[in-house]
Amino acid sequence: MKKSLEIFYHSIFWMWDASFLLLVYLGILPLALPSLVAAIAAGELPIPFLLSMLGIVGVPTVCTFVGLKWLRQRPTALMRLFYGVEAPLFVLLCLRLFVLRELTTASTLLLGGFFVAIAVFAVELFRGYAAQKSPLDYFQLTHQSLVIMVGGYVGFILAFYAIPAFCVFLFYLLSFEWLGDLWAALRYTPLESIFTRVVSKI
Repeated sequence: MKKSLEIFYHSIFWMWDASFLLLVYLGILPLALPSLVAAIAAGELPIPFLLSMLGIVGVPTVCTFVGLKWLRQRPTALMRLFYGVEAPLFVLLCLRLFVLRELTTASTLLLGGFFVAIAVFAVELFRGYAAQKSPLDYFQLTHQSLVIMVGGYVGFILAFYAIPAFCVFLFYLLSFEWLGDLWAALRYTPLESIFTRVVSKI
Protein backbone atom coordinates (compact mmCIF):
# COMPACT_ATOMS: atom_id res chain seq x y z
CA MET A 1 0.00 0.00 0.00
CA LYS A 2 2.77 2.44 0.89
CA LYS A 3 4.58 1.67 -2.36
CA SER A 4 1.40 2.28 -4.35
CA LEU A 5 0.90 5.65 -2.65
CA GLU A 6 4.47 6.65 -3.40
CA ILE A 7 4.00 5.77 -7.08
CA PHE A 8 0.75 7.75 -7.08
CA TYR A 9 2.46 10.79 -5.54
CA HIS A 10 5.30 10.67 -8.05
CA SER A 11 2.83 10.30 -10.92
CA ILE A 12 0.81 13.37 -9.95
CA PHE A 13 3.84 15.61 -9.50
CA TRP A 14 5.92 14.55 -12.48
CA MET A 15 3.06 14.15 -14.96
CA TRP A 16 1.79 17.66 -14.28
CA ASP A 17 5.22 19.30 -14.36
CA ALA A 18 6.46 17.37 -17.40
CA SER A 19 3.26 18.13 -19.34
CA PHE A 20 3.34 21.81 -18.41
CA LEU A 21 7.03 22.30 -19.22
CA LEU A 22 6.78 20.47 -22.54
CA LEU A 23 3.72 22.51 -23.53
CA VAL A 24 5.27 25.83 -22.51
CA TYR A 25 8.87 25.42 -23.69
CA LEU A 26 8.19 23.41 -26.85
CA GLY A 27 4.70 24.61 -27.81
CA ILE A 28 3.92 28.08 -26.50
CA LEU A 29 7.19 29.98 -26.13
CA PRO A 30 8.56 29.31 -29.64
CA LEU A 31 5.34 30.77 -31.09
CA ALA A 32 4.55 33.50 -28.60
CA LEU A 33 8.05 34.72 -27.68
CA PRO A 34 8.58 37.03 -30.69
CA SER A 35 5.23 38.78 -30.13
CA LEU A 36 5.90 38.96 -26.41
CA VAL A 37 9.36 40.49 -26.86
CA ALA A 38 7.93 43.01 -29.34
CA ALA A 39 5.18 43.98 -26.89
CA ILE A 40 7.74 44.44 -24.09
CA ALA A 41 10.03 46.51 -26.32
CA ALA A 42 7.12 48.72 -27.38
CA GLY A 43 6.03 49.23 -23.78
CA GLU A 44 2.62 47.68 -24.45
CA LEU A 45 2.96 45.09 -21.67
CA PRO A 46 2.83 46.49 -18.12
CA ILE A 47 5.53 45.30 -15.73
CA PRO A 48 3.10 43.68 -13.21
CA PHE A 49 1.60 41.51 -15.93
CA LEU A 50 5.03 40.64 -17.27
CA LEU A 51 6.09 39.52 -13.79
CA SER A 52 2.94 37.43 -13.48
CA MET A 53 3.63 35.75 -16.81
CA LEU A 54 7.21 35.03 -15.82
CA GLY A 55 5.97 33.64 -12.52
CA ILE A 56 3.47 31.33 -14.24
CA VAL A 57 6.32 29.84 -16.26
CA GLY A 58 8.93 30.06 -13.52
CA VAL A 59 7.06 28.45 -10.61
CA PRO A 60 6.65 24.99 -12.22
CA THR A 61 10.20 25.23 -13.59
CA VAL A 62 11.71 25.97 -10.17
CA CYS A 63 9.54 23.37 -8.42
CA THR A 64 10.58 20.73 -10.95
CA PHE A 65 14.24 21.54 -10.30
CA VAL A 66 13.69 21.45 -6.53
CA GLY A 67 11.86 18.13 -6.79
CA LEU A 68 14.62 16.61 -8.91
CA LYS A 69 17.47 17.85 -6.75
CA TRP A 70 16.18 17.51 -3.17
CA LEU A 71 12.84 15.68 -3.00
CA ARG A 72 13.19 12.86 -5.50
CA GLN A 73 13.33 10.25 -2.74
CA ARG A 74 10.59 11.88 -0.65
CA PRO A 75 7.23 11.37 -2.41
CA THR A 76 5.23 12.79 0.51
CA ALA A 77 7.33 15.96 0.37
CA LEU A 78 6.71 16.14 -3.37
CA MET A 79 2.97 16.18 -2.68
CA ARG A 80 3.38 18.89 -0.09
CA LEU A 81 5.48 20.90 -2.52
CA PHE A 82 2.89 20.49 -5.26
CA TYR A 83 -0.30 21.17 -3.28
CA GLY A 84 1.19 23.54 -0.70
CA VAL A 85 3.50 25.67 -2.84
CA GLU A 86 3.39 25.10 -6.60
CA ALA A 87 -0.36 24.82 -7.26
CA PRO A 88 -1.39 27.74 -4.97
CA LEU A 89 1.29 30.02 -6.42
CA PHE A 90 0.31 29.05 -9.96
CA VAL A 91 -3.38 29.78 -9.28
CA LEU A 92 -2.60 33.11 -7.60
CA LEU A 93 -0.43 34.23 -10.50
CA CYS A 94 -3.13 33.23 -12.99
CA LEU A 95 -5.69 35.20 -10.98
CA ARG A 96 -3.38 38.21 -10.95
CA LEU A 97 -2.84 37.98 -14.71
CA PHE A 98 -6.37 37.25 -15.91
CA VAL A 99 -8.76 38.41 -13.16
CA LEU A 100 -7.23 41.01 -10.84
CA ARG A 101 -6.19 43.59 -13.40
CA GLU A 102 -6.26 46.45 -10.88
CA LEU A 103 -5.29 45.78 -7.28
CA THR A 104 -7.19 47.52 -4.51
CA THR A 105 -6.00 47.70 -0.91
CA ALA A 106 -8.20 44.75 0.05
CA SER A 107 -7.06 42.53 -2.82
CA THR A 108 -3.42 43.47 -2.18
CA LEU A 109 -3.72 42.47 1.48
CA LEU A 110 -5.46 39.24 0.52
CA LEU A 111 -2.85 38.30 -2.07
CA GLY A 112 -0.09 39.28 0.36
CA GLY A 113 -1.58 37.00 3.02
CA PHE A 114 -1.69 34.13 0.53
CA PHE A 115 1.92 34.63 -0.48
CA VAL A 116 3.13 34.83 3.13
CA ALA A 117 1.21 31.66 4.00
CA ILE A 118 2.75 29.82 1.05
CA ALA A 119 6.24 31.09 1.95
CA VAL A 120 5.87 29.92 5.57
CA PHE A 121 4.70 26.50 4.39
CA ALA A 122 7.67 26.25 2.00
CA VAL A 123 10.15 27.14 4.75
CA GLU A 124 8.68 24.49 7.05
CA LEU A 125 8.77 21.95 4.23
CA PHE A 126 12.54 22.24 3.94
CA ARG A 127 13.65 23.33 7.42
CA GLY A 128 11.07 21.58 9.57
CA TYR A 129 9.77 22.99 12.85
CA ALA A 130 11.92 25.02 15.19
CA ALA A 131 12.72 23.90 18.72
CA GLN A 132 10.05 24.71 21.26
CA LYS A 133 10.22 28.03 23.11
CA SER A 134 12.67 29.53 20.64
CA PRO A 135 12.05 32.85 18.85
CA LEU A 136 11.68 31.02 15.54
CA ASP A 137 9.12 28.71 17.13
CA TYR A 138 6.91 31.64 18.11
CA PHE A 139 7.35 33.12 14.64
CA GLN A 140 6.24 29.86 13.04
CA LEU A 141 3.25 29.55 15.36
CA THR A 142 2.13 33.07 14.49
CA HIS A 143 2.35 32.46 10.78
CA GLN A 144 0.76 29.02 11.05
CA SER A 145 -2.28 30.82 12.43
CA LEU A 146 -2.22 32.94 9.27
CA VAL A 147 -2.01 29.77 7.16
CA ILE A 148 -5.06 28.33 8.96
CA MET A 149 -7.06 31.54 8.49
CA VAL A 150 -6.14 31.78 4.80
CA GLY A 151 -6.95 28.11 4.24
CA GLY A 152 -10.28 28.45 6.04
CA TYR A 153 -11.17 31.55 4.06
CA VAL A 154 -10.33 29.91 0.72
CA GLY A 155 -12.22 26.75 1.67
CA PHE A 156 -15.26 28.75 2.75
CA ILE A 157 -15.32 30.70 -0.52
CA LEU A 158 -14.71 27.65 -2.70
CA ALA A 159 -17.50 25.72 -0.98
CA PHE A 160 -20.02 27.96 -2.77
CA TYR A 161 -18.53 27.23 -6.20
CA ALA A 162 -16.96 23.77 -6.13
CA ILE A 163 -20.10 21.60 -6.28
CA PRO A 164 -22.00 23.66 -8.92
CA ALA A 165 -18.84 24.04 -11.02
CA PHE A 166 -18.15 20.32 -10.81
CA CYS A 167 -21.70 19.49 -11.92
CA VAL A 168 -21.47 21.84 -14.90
CA PHE A 169 -18.04 20.48 -15.82
CA LEU A 170 -19.21 16.88 -15.54
CA PHE A 171 -22.28 17.56 -17.70
CA TYR A 172 -20.14 19.27 -20.35
CA LEU A 173 -17.56 16.48 -20.24
CA LEU A 174 -20.13 13.72 -20.68
CA SER A 175 -21.91 15.58 -23.49
CA PHE A 176 -18.69 15.36 -25.61
CA GLU A 177 -19.45 18.72 -27.23
CA TRP A 178 -15.96 19.81 -26.25
CA LEU A 179 -14.49 17.47 -28.87
CA GLY A 180 -16.08 19.52 -31.65
CA ASP A 181 -14.92 22.78 -30.06
CA LEU A 182 -11.39 21.42 -29.66
CA TRP A 183 -11.26 20.21 -33.26
CA ALA A 184 -12.55 23.55 -34.56
CA ALA A 185 -9.99 25.45 -32.47
CA LEU A 186 -7.11 23.30 -33.67
CA ARG A 187 -8.28 23.41 -37.28
CA TYR A 188 -9.24 27.06 -37.72
CA THR A 189 -7.30 28.90 -35.00
CA PRO A 190 -3.54 28.32 -35.01
CA LEU A 191 -1.73 28.54 -31.69
CA GLU A 192 0.15 31.66 -32.79
CA SER A 193 -3.06 33.62 -33.33
CA ILE A 194 -4.42 32.47 -29.94
CA PHE A 195 -1.43 33.78 -28.05
CA THR A 196 -1.30 36.97 -30.13
CA ARG A 197 -4.88 37.69 -29.04
CA VAL A 198 -4.04 36.97 -25.41
CA VAL A 199 -1.07 39.34 -25.44
CA SER A 200 -3.09 42.03 -27.22
CA LYS A 201 -5.80 41.91 -24.53
CA ILE A 202 -3.40 42.27 -21.59
